[in-house]
Amino acid sequence: MASQGKIRSGMGGWTFEPWDTSFYPDKLSKAKQLHYASRQVPSIEVNGTY
Repeated sequence: MASQGKIRSGMGGWTFEPWDTSFYPDKLSKAKQLHYASRQVPSIEVNGTY
């Protein structure tokens, strides 16, 4: 019998301006948004230009 896998969900980034007032706590600095978001979901996509 095949072993069961895990489904992991997260978010595709963390710098969305509408989230400044709906997801993040009031007055949280941009520098702390990734840290805060990483405590809310198990994975975050980091998509950047090299």
